[in-house]
Amino acid sequence: MAKAMLLLVITLALAGCGNDATLDGKIGGSEATFVEAHGPNQQDEDAEGLSALFEYMSESGIATIFIEDHAVHLLVSLDNEEDSGLTLEDALDYTEDFIPEDAKLVEEGEVLQKQVYIYESELLHEAVGGEDSDTQAFSIRLTGDGEDRFTLAEIKTEQLDEDE
Repeated sequence: MAKAMLLLVITLALAGCGNDATLDGKIGGSEATFVEAHGPNQQDEDAEGLSALFEYMSESGIATIFIEDHAVHLLVSLDNEEDSGLTLEDALDYTEDFIPEDAKLVEEGEVLQKQVYIYESELLHEAVGGEDSDTQAFSIRLTGDGEDRFTLAEIKTEQLDEDE
């Protein structure tokens, strides 16, 4: 009986220690995980202008910039064939697929006619640089059409001021 209890306690402790949270296909994730999560890279090697800045572009409208194989800037199209954009609630729900599971909202507001949300994430902080990194947060900026429909989400890493 004592061995069974000890085995149960060890099993439960080990189960609690495992963290399945990843950044696969999300802000902070690698290019390989973006390909796996969102499909093959559609970026044209001869791209010019704004498109040339992005290292990964999916068929579904996700464009990503990587630094040291971590996604640090995403543009996500919120348009689809049926609708021109999403409501604020639907846009925020949709962007949850691109943010770490441990994200905590620390600030929200409106800047230059964009809805802005600032989050902190320990998972992102550890992945992008650990203790040596100032990156501890990311933002979501939703751009709309002026009629309560949002057509673009910009998700990018941020550095928060020490006194915030």
